[in-house]
Amino acid sequence: MPTMIGHVSQERYEQIITRGREWVELQTRSQFELGDLALEIEPMQPHGGAHPDRGEALFGV
Repeated sequence: MPTMIGHVSQERYEQIITRGREWVELQTRSQFELGDLALEIEPMQPHGGAHPDRGEALFGV
């Protein structure tokens, strides 16, 4: 009798985990790509908007 994990065999469980990891990788890459495209449209602005206070770092996260 095959080893069961939940209601699926161990083999099917491993297939599900592999497919899930592929989707997570795709989602992560997509988020970075979308962020890069957004930065192309609207680059980061100096900290504090168009007129940062004197003495502040020009760029922040």
